[in-house]
Amino acid sequence: MKIKLLLILVFTVSISCKTYKLPDAKLKPEIVCGYEDCKPGNLGVVFQFYEKPFSLEVDNNKSMKNIAASVIGHTFPEKKSDGTPNLSGDRALTCSFATSNPFSDGDVVNLVNPTGRKFDYLRTEKLQLDIDATVQGNMEQIKKLNPENEKLPEVEAKLRAAYNKINNKELSIQGRYSEWGLGKEAIERLIKNDGFKECKRFLTEKNYRIITAIGMVYFDITFDQTNLDKFSTDLESEISRLGIKGNVAVNFKREVNQTLNAVTKGGYQIVVWRHANSNDLLLLQ
Repeated sequence: MKIKLLLILVFTVSISCKTYKLPDAKLKPEIVCGYEDCKPGNLGVVFQFYEKPFSLEVDNNKSMKNIAASVIGHTFPEKKSDGTPNLSGDRALTCSFATSNPFSDGDVVNLVNPTGRKFDYLRTEKLQLDIDATVQGNMEQIKKLNPENEKLPEVEAKLRAAYNKINNKELSIQGRYSEWGLGKEAIERLIKNDGFKECKRFLTEKNYRIITAIGMVYFDITFDQTNLDKFSTDLESEISRLGIKGNVAVNFKREVNQTLNAVTKGGYQIVVWRHANSNDLLLLQ
């Protein structure tokens, strides 16, 4: 009887320990995705990033679908260098012997919550930037890409004005959850070797696994009823009209994000993903 009671207790504790470690909270799956277990897609096995969600480094200011497509369809070794199972995506590569990704953004579809499901993660933080140092750092990057541009002083003025507009404001940070995966047509073509022969050969010969779906958290930031994404995109549009190259919007958001406690630097975290190897694909033929 004691043994049975102990097993029940251990099982209960293990269930209660299933929480996603976000920047400013540990939340159960049912809070984040609305289900007892967050399990995006259906091709392959699920890996949960409970203690250490996968923080994405974002290099463009595109949509959630584009961000998801930068991960889905990528591959990683079945085992780590020490021979242990590698379920968390060490050394992710494109599914190809070449460097190009055989999957396009069009092969990725939304599975649940296209604009992100709001969940119980609402934080308020006051932004406190060293504007002089921040603008100087931004301008150094811009000058490297645009050394001869005569509009650099105007660019600096626009950056400074933008940072001044948001600095010392109370920012609202809302967590949003969505699921993305390879579309039905892409999966069928992958299984049938229709257009993805090299990808399937890569998985088999390299003994790699392919990421087929993800559950992703996005930190949506607003101030004075203005969305930070739109604000930074509008800023980039203004500056690009001056003939300036570079990801101004991404750098702007990154500067804001890295000063906040409730947000990751890139603004996105993967809390769960599903992945498959060549054997999983063969079973479906």
